Amino acid sequence: MQRKILLLVIVSILVMLVSIGLVSYLTVHASIDHSLEDRLTLAKLLGRSLDYTLERNIIRLHDISFSGNVDLSDGDWAPERRALRTAYEYSMFSDGLFLMDLDGNILLSYPHKDDGAINLLGITYVQEALMEQKTVVSDVYTLSHTRRQVIFVLAPLKDPAGYVVGLVGGEIDPANYFFTWAIKAFPTGKDMKVELIDSHGIIIASNDPHRTFTYADHDRFLGNLIKEKRARVSKCHRCHAGGVEGREADMMAFAPLSFAPWGVTVRQPESVVFGPSTELQKAFARVSLIVIAVAVILSIGLSRSIISPLRALGRASERIASGDLSAPVPVYGGDEVEELAESFEAMRVRLEDSLEYIRLHTVELEDTVRERTAELIEQKKRLSLLLDEGIRAQEAERKRIARELHDETSQTLAALGMSLEIYSEALRQNKLTPDMVFELKGKVSSLMDGINRLIHDLRPPVLDDLGLESAIRWLLQRHLGENSIAYNMETSGLEDMDLDTRTELGFFRIVQESVINIVKHSKARSVEISFSYIDGHLGFEITDDGVGFDLEEVMKAHELGSEHGFGLMGMNERITNLGGEVMIHSREGEGTKITILVVEGAEDSDA
Repeated sequence: MQRKILLLVIVSILVMLVSIGLVSYLTVHASIDHSLEDRLTLAKLLGRSLDYTLERNIIRLHDISFSGNVDLSDGDWAPERRALRTAYEYSMFSDGLFLMDLDGNILLSYPHKDDGAINLLGITYVQEALMEQKTVVSDVYTLSHTRRQVIFVLAPLKDPAGYVVGLVGGEIDPANYFFTWAIKAFPTGKDMKVELIDSHGIIIASNDPHRTFTYADHDRFLGNLIKEKRARVSKCHRCHAGGVEGREADMMAFAPLSFAPWGVTVRQPESVVFGPSTELQKAFARVSLIVIAVAVILSIGLSRSIISPLRALGRASERIASGDLSAPVPVYGGDEVEELAESFEAMRVRLEDSLEYIRLHTVELEDTVRERTAELIEQKKRLSLLLDEGIRAQEAERKRIARELHDETSQTLAALGMSLEIYSEALRQNKLTPDMVFELKGKVSSLMDGINRLIHDLRPPVLDDLGLESAIRWLLQRHLGENSIAYNMETSGLEDMDLDTRTELGFFRIVQESVINIVKHSKARSVEISFSYIDGHLGFEITDDGVGFDLEEVMKAHELGSEHGFGLMGMNERITNLGGEVMIHSREGEGTKITILVVEGAEDSDA
């Protein structure tokens, strides 16, 4: 026995050490992955923010063509100047906007610049935009005639007939406060460098002002990632930090932009990124040493204080098992082993008396088992009926959803598909008009309205967004108001109501069943509702002036297998699960009153 305990302790120590080591390994690596993912997420979020702003400003450039006022051949520049002024306002084009013909000549600029005749056809980005007739965002570019650094945003310029007649361009000062503000607006950690760079490796903006307009470390590597539009997390070194031996290792997260040949880098020293993981490893090591020490002390104590008394108790239990109840059980020590020996002795004394007691109660137990079995069979029948009703309700809801999807959503999708095909042909023939786009948008809105109705029927978002009271008001308007049934709801004490999600949802479903039953069966013209919350008691009373029914007859018919009464049984089951009660008063021709009462916390005490 002693050898077994020692062996068991040793095995336990090994299992604990292996478990701690495995948990340590998984936890540390999870911590590292989480740290790296956080930095990559920060880079992507900043990239998306910049993309969003660039997209909005690019749309302003395209709006100039959509304005319908562009005509470079009529000699009247007033409409074009107004279009440029409109696009310039509230945009990020701090250095102005300009119109350019297909030969690269600047025809009009806003604000006006007295630079004389300027031709930008020699700029690569201008050539790319003219040849491919697409929107181009440039890197940081230095103008040869002014030595001014600028970022170009170029978009095709179309006449009212839809033909490309030139380019509309915007000039952004790289030192624009927007880029620096966008980077500094994001939270950064200790020694973290957040930078926006172009495909040539020039730093457009940085949370370290001294690095702005300098070349980033590993500019070629980052330029390739920008061209490939590939996000990445990797380890690198600060090439600007002293000699090779003195270079500090960094972890760098990179995310490219979608609308510009730029990227966002987030760099932080490796020691900072992996600092929590290192501390976690040390903590696991300390825990392992403590576990080993405790296990060794425990094994020594077990071998000295438990083995001998247990052997004596084992021999006594063997005598009792063989039927010898005459010899007393020896008592050792003054701890749990002594209590165990005393329990054995008490067991020996009472065992003979217990045999007769067991025999007498066997018959009673059998009777009780038969009664409980009958009750369980009855409960099983009730649960089976409820399950059948639930399945029928589920299938009915599926049919309703399928019917709505077929009658509305699928037809709208079919019409949308046909419209897309027609408008695609119109686009190829340059006959696409704004009215066609607005019509297409209307069909999409109709489709979204149908889907939103399905979502509200399955689970109204107002319950999660605005709470139980607003959800019930929505429910009453949806089912009573839209069916021309007048209703009035009085409330009291609801400002103090703070229910858990389970109680809110269960209570809402009970009220929903009550309201639906009124609409389906009562033929009521008006309904009175009282909703209150007082000292933890949630009460709801709804009274209609409908045809009413005989509650006793409905329940008897349900017990005989009728489909009537499933809604009442479902309400009763739901309120029972919440630890509350529902009271129904109804007579034929006199309407129906349903009272629902839930005491907050009652379901917990029942459990």
